[in-house]
Amino acid sequence: MLLISIDLGTTGVRVEAYSSDGSIKAYGSARIKAQDTAEWIDALKEAMPNVRESTEEKAVVVDSTSRSFIVVDRYGRPLLPPPCTMREL
Repeated sequence: MLLISIDLGTTGVRVEAYSSDGSIKAYGSARIKAQDTAEWIDALKEAMPNVRESTEEKAVVVDSTSRSFIVVDRYGRPLLPPPCTMREL
């Protein structure tokens, strides 16, 4: 199993992929310049290690700061700006 950890912070996103024995298989990070849904998604795409092609089963955990989340439609398109308590850095 491939374990993927996503940490969405106020200034950046970090993504790590681990094997089931706990060894790190891949890592990526990207800066976030603004608290904006499109910025978050672009940073996540930039930070995501190349693990999509892996045939291993995947488990994903996500954490974020400031009660942040993205409301999306059934196709994954953002519907609203992120409702966070920190609008400007």
